[in-house]
Amino acid sequence: MKTLILIFHLLVCIFEVWMLSDFYDAFLGYKNKGKKRNIFIVLCFALIIFAINSFNNTVLNLSVVPSMYFVLAVVGFSGNIYKKIFGTFIGTVVLMGTELIVVGALSVTSQQLIESSMMYEPSAIRLTVIVKIITLMVFAVIKQFVTKEGTNMDGATFMLYMVLPLSSIGIMFSIAFCNIDFGNVTLAKYCLAIFCILLMVGNGTAFYAYNRYAKLCMEREINKRTVLMQEMELENYKKINQANDKYMELLHNSNHYMRTVYGLLEQDNKDEAINIMDSVLTEYEEGELIEYSTNSILNTILSEYYDKSKTNHIEFNIFVEPGFNIECVESMDLVAMVSNLISNAYEAALKSDEKKIKVQMYMQNDGSFIIIKIENSFSGEIVRQGDRLLTTKKDGNIHGVGIESVEKVAEKYDGWVSTSWGNKSFRTMLVLNNSYVV
Repeated sequence: MKTLILIFHLLVCIFEVWMLSDFYDAFLGYKNKGKKRNIFIVLCFALIIFAINSFNNTVLNLSVVPSMYFVLAVVGFSGNIYKKIFGTFIGTVVLMGTELIVVGALSVTSQQLIESSMMYEPSAIRLTVIVKIITLMVFAVIKQFVTKEGTNMDGATFMLYMVLPLSSIGIMFSIAFCNIDFGNVTLAKYCLAIFCILLMVGNGTAFYAYNRYAKLCMEREINKRTVLMQEMELENYKKINQANDKYMELLHNSNHYMRTVYGLLEQDNKDEAINIMDSVLTEYEEGELIEYSTNSILNTILSEYYDKSKTNHIEFNIFVEPGFNIECVESMDLVAMVSNLISNAYEAALKSDEKKIKVQMYMQNDGSFIIIKIENSFSGEIVRQGDRLLTTKKDGNIHGVGIESVEKVAEKYDGWVSTSWGNKSFRTMLVLNNSYVV
């Protein structure tokens, strides 16, 4: 009989970890989409929690198990650390709060059931099943308000959202540790059950507010990027029109230029004829709109920084492999990645002595991977400050902030970013999986 009870409690642990993982998946998303790997993670953590519960130590259980919930979020799921912490606390509140509510409510009507729940009796199994079914229903409701979008939330805002979950867990721990005996005071039992319900509702509200904030942040970011894309498209059209106008003007005047040059050559005035032809060729070159890529957004970004570099006497070399295809990347993500990388390179090269930028874009493994390499000159010494890269010259950020942003977007496409530097040259390589489907 005892063996069957142990098996039952092991299954309960598996079910509990599965519920939490399902919630984490909706809120954070799995790091790896492999089913076998994720099942393995659930089983491992279920066994660990089962082992902790087997000691039958309340203090150990309440202190270690929530920590394991957080480790589960870190090991198996994506998202920033803030979301993982918040998700862990909400999950802990739901698991603990549901049990307290059910036990509190049933204690009003059946003291015998509660007393026997500490023993290996059918009533204890019934109570556990009731608690887990209700917990599943609570998670199902919460998942309706879940979003996986990131928030760019600062520490102060995050702590404001954490006040209620932290307080709730503290109160629940106090109730569990104090082991308050209300005897036959029915009103007190009702009050405890209602109080626990209010805590759950409050945490549900906090969770909704958190997700609403995340959606608003994402909407603002999308709107900002959309405006930027529109501006870039407009700039590209302006450049095209300007180039066309220039060519039409030159074409219109070409007959006059040719007649003038012909007349000068007849007079054996070669120097003046050469000067006129040089001027005409210069105008043709200045009016030429170089098409680096068939992607208009990429073309606009490269053209913009090429023009800026030319104005500021920066040597800007661009190579885009013929047939280079980056259509798998969403337009907003393309702007975020390429603009950040080239902007960082431009700012660093502008402050350097040599003033050089080299951009290479090509495909590898029969187009399976997109490679973007950017190399730029810089002055001073580069040092690390946490995840940021700083230059000792003028004490400014050189690449750190931009690369952090690029890394977040690259993860979406199963990609990565690497950096290296030496001999006054900074190198960045962005790799994206071209098999990703938008």
